[in-house]
Amino acid sequence: PREERERIQALALKSYRVLTVLHEHVGGVPQVVGPTHAFQTDAGDVVTISPLETGVSLLDLAASESVIDEVLRLAIVRDAAEALKASHLAGIAHRQFSAQCVSVGSEQADPFGVVARVGGWDRAQIMESQRGSAVPSMGPGMDRFVPPEALGGLVESWPAVDLWALGSLIRWVWTELGGEESVPLPGPLASLADVLCAVDPEERESTSALEVADVARRLIQEQFGPTQEDDPDDGQDPARFVLEPGACLGGRYEILEVLGRGATGIV
Repeated sequence: PREERERIQALALKSYRVLTVLHEHVGGVPQVVGPTHAFQTDAGDVVTISPLETGVSLLDLAASESVIDEVLRLAIVRDAAEALKASHLAGIAHRQFSAQCVSVGSEQADPFGVVARVGGWDRAQIMESQRGSAVPSMGPGMDRFVPPEALGGLVESWPAVDLWALGSLIRWVWTELGGEESVPLPGPLASLADVLCAVDPEERESTSALEVADVARRLIQEQFGPTQEDDPDDGQDPARFVLEPGACLGGRYEILEVLGRGATGIV
């Protein structure tokens, strides 16, 4: 029906426009996925172009009872936080952030690459524009990603809504993708999740997606980086890598060449 086509078209265009603003403010963000181009045909139809391969959603992974190891779960948390960090820097609130809109590459096994990407930007809100008060609908079982004030229709800060969802995602990833033998959520992330899921939105905003990304990244480095005994005199935090050609990472990887700084660290 025409009305439904127009609704879908409007959502696709909104997603494209939001991601255009994101790119203008912070550049390319590999942890974000969505329309990259849009044009109008002679017939008046609007075409948006998005990547074909976006991976498997976390919700689908959980439904298939997939078990993800601890380091890759940390990488998922890191990348989801990176996407929210970039959007908040650009003045954009996602507004429907949940396990449904985070996808993981089907063959991703390197925690130092981009493991997860965030989509679902069709309900995002550019903060300088008029704020919508309605909470975008989420799929079945996704209410846990919606904070109390949004369920009550009293949203004053959409970034605070995103931060609640991020805290909920941290807990969700650990319980739903860790299997029965999963280790407990690492203390630093557990503490952040407690703050992010505070009932008071202002308390949530005492932290940020940036802090979540940094903590997750540090925990990954602790899993793979040299210990203090391995390199006692370098004067560096033992959780950090010696990032130079020939250095060995955790006995598993050797650095061949340092290319520069990328979105999630040194390449």
